[in-house]
Amino acid sequence: MAGGDKGESMRWHCHILCALVLAAAANAYIPISGLALTLALLGSVAPDVIERMLFLRHRSKYVHNFMVGVATSLLALIDASFLAFTLGYLHHLILDVTRAGVYIGDKRVWSRLASGNPLHNALILMLHLLVFFTILR
Repeated sequence: MAGGDKGESMRWHCHILCALVLAAAANAYIPISGLALTLALLGSVAPDVIERMLFLRHRSKYVHNFMVGVATSLLALIDASFLAFTLGYLHHLILDVTRAGVYIGDKRVWSRLASGNPLHNALILMLHLLVFFTILR
């Protein structure tokens, strides 16, 4: 991601893998179309991609913001499958609630987690797999 944020950023592949695991678990209960899966995976990396395209600093309050994530649900007016994009986007933001934080409106929300640590990313993926196998039981 941008500048000094490299050490504090979850990598794109971790966002996609975690979204894929959750989509697979959800698919056990709700059939997920190829379009919905694609949109969920795109949503899972959209905040970082949008910031790069707009030359914004990483984790800007204009993109890494839960209000923006909720606003993407308006895309469902085009097709209900777009709700998958919203879920992917919001999932990305939840995973980014670390020391660098994200926003809810103008308020920064953060935690003591450090997502730049590969051990943290592996732990997050393992937690997603635990949810996956628990749901499939």
